[in-house]
Amino acid sequence: MAVRELQTVAAVAWQALVQRAGELSAAKAAAVLAESPSIWRVLDELTQAAVRGHDDAVRAIVDADRVRRRALLDALVEGRMGEWVRLGGTLTGLGLPERGPYVAVSAESVGDGPVLPGVEEFLSGHGVRSAWRSGTDGDVGVVAIGEWRTVTSIRELLTTLATGRVGLSRAYDDPVQTSTAVARATVARRCLPAGAVGVTAIDDDPVAALLASSVETSTEVSRLLLGDVMDLPDGEQQTLLTTLATWLATNGNSTETARLLFCHRNTVRNRLARLEELSGQSLEDPRSVARLFVAVEALRLLDPSVLGDAGSG
Repeated sequence: MAVRELQTVAAVAWQALVQRAGELSAAKAAAVLAESPSIWRVLDELTQAAVRGHDDAVRAIVDADRVRRRALLDALVEGRMGEWVRLGGTLTGLGLPERGPYVAVSAESVGDGPVLPGVEEFLSGHGVRSAWRSGTDGDVGVVAIGEWRTVTSIRELLTTLATGRVGLSRAYDDPVQTSTAVARATVARRCLPAGAVGVTAIDDDPVAALLASSVETSTEVSRLLLGDVMDLPDGEQQTLLTTLATWLATNGNSTETARLLFCHRNTVRNRLARLEELSGQSLEDPRSVARLFVAVEALRLLDPSVLGDAGSG
């Protein structure tokens, strides 16, 4: 019985009891009056039980809806479209429009909490619809770009919220492409060095995207390209790699490299010569320079500490 119905029954019953009391003898009326607290206590207990039952039913519905929504989102972002169909999946069931464009978002997981705190509510406050799930590798979101926005404007919104690394896919229209878009957003996120804060897109740095798409392979390739440099003691290794990274960043300008590193130009040349000897790469050969650039970029993504201050550039 609903709470309102119980309250109505109680009111009617009490009114009838009051009316009847006038027909009773004084002794019986007094007896009824003496029992009235017990009557109201029973009615109150029934009302409270009805309230608890109603609340439990609402919670069960909400929990079931949350579980179904999570199952739908899991199926969508993981590309399990057969399961999506079996569950009767629709974008509206996730709070998203049925038509794109959409953009996938991948935010890293950090010990202090989400790097996009309250993101769904934040975006909703700006008129942007989205659906999110949390996992061991971080948070994944599907964001509806809408008619009046672009990936760039979504990026600007997320940048104001981000406290860690966040990656974006390209815009896409077909929900079936969501799992691929999520994978690209995750690669984009890994294009930022560990510890960085920001939002990056998959197209920002193609070389970094290539390296971030296979961390294990990139690590092996960087060691192969740098040769014996990677076997040096930490201090000497960092000095040579920092010099190389700075030299590459200044387009091979030894004078500018020396200025930035607070050393003499001849010191820069000596360090680079030592690096050529240990790596087997020649800075006079464009192909070798390209290889060393790839190696440095891999280190910048995977282990920026070995590049010193140049690791954050």
